[in-house]
Amino acid sequence: MGIKIYITFDNSHAIYRPEEFIRGSIFVNTGEITQLTLTFHGEGNVLWRETKFGHDAQNAYDQHNGRVLRSSSKIHPSSTSPYHISSPHLSQSEDRWATQVDLERNRDTNEIEKIVLEFQNQETYLHAIQNIPVPINPEESKNIMEQNIPFSFKLPTNLPTSCELTHGSVKYYLEVCVTYKNSGEGISHDISECVKEPFHILGTLDLSRVNGSLRPFVVENREHFYSFLCLCLRGGEFVMRMSLGRSGYIPGEKISFELSYKNDTRVTIKKVTARLVETITYIAEGKKISEVKEMCEVPHFTKIFSGDKGACLGQLPVSHNALITDLGGCRIIRVRYAFIVTAIGSCGREAVVEVPITIGERAPIPGLTGEMTSVKQSN
Repeated sequence: MGIKIYITFDNSHAIYRPEEFIRGSIFVNTGEITQLTLTFHGEGNVLWRETKFGHDAQNAYDQHNGRVLRSSSKIHPSSTSPYHISSPHLSQSEDRWATQVDLERNRDTNEIEKIVLEFQNQETYLHAIQNIPVPINPEESKNIMEQNIPFSFKLPTNLPTSCELTHGSVKYYLEVCVTYKNSGEGISHDISECVKEPFHILGTLDLSRVNGSLRPFVVENREHFYSFLCLCLRGGEFVMRMSLGRSGYIPGEKISFELSYKNDTRVTIKKVTARLVETITYIAEGKKISEVKEMCEVPHFTKIFSGDKGACLGQLPVSHNALITDLGGCRIIRVRYAFIVTAIGSCGREAVVEVPITIGERAPIPGLTGEMTSVKQSN
């Protein structure tokens, strides 16, 4: 029978920020401990698979064959393909090229019909080992039936936020390894047992350190952000101008904005929407895949008719659960946000204004509230 080991954090939710202390205690139901080691570990992982067929499969095979398909493949019978070649999962080198995990060939032509490639990446953010002093008097330790051993560890800076995403994750845990004396059958020898307990990190991104995130942001319309909404608009253009008090926000805040416009076309703008969009990009093997999610959308503004010009105000909430930009220091999972305003003309064409948004974990400096105070409308 082994011993019982329990890890208890002083924070009941086990949620910490960089540079904070993790404190707690380790319960062990023996006193004959010879060594007690704590390992604080945190890492990020990315993993996804891609399946190619036909010519795409052959091209993928040619591209990766010289660097990843180095293990001997075995031919296995398959009910769906004349040839089914299965390659074992290859250990990843530092270069971390893609790994072939499945390959199918045509029986007659021997051409590749299907290939499955696995892309993965990993980076370590925290790996610290702490040895806890144990009693040196063996006679005293025999009389101890159970004990709670306190521990304390200061987290380093720049730890990314814990998360579990579609193709990647950032996770942290504390591993406790206890070595103790076992005197069964008259023979005394050391036995080691280990347990793990996860904890969570809320990364920080100080907006005052992000260049320009706390200053007013204006998208210039005529030079960079105007669009023709229809091929028949030879006599004019639809112009949008987006003004934000700042481009940096914290979860739970509202993005206040002013949208000014001028419609010199002969088309009615039937709908204008404002959205906050999150794009998560996973990076591995020199490749990237992304997933886009709409965080929120404000109600549609009123129609803008030909000849109208003016401005309208709006607010867009930032979710309390929004991840901070790039998770506060992750290089293999990129998290970015964009504030997008789309104007849709009656002809179906669109004009788009996009502003990059930074989500941080520190409150903005006083005086930069981002509130808009005036609105003008004219025909």
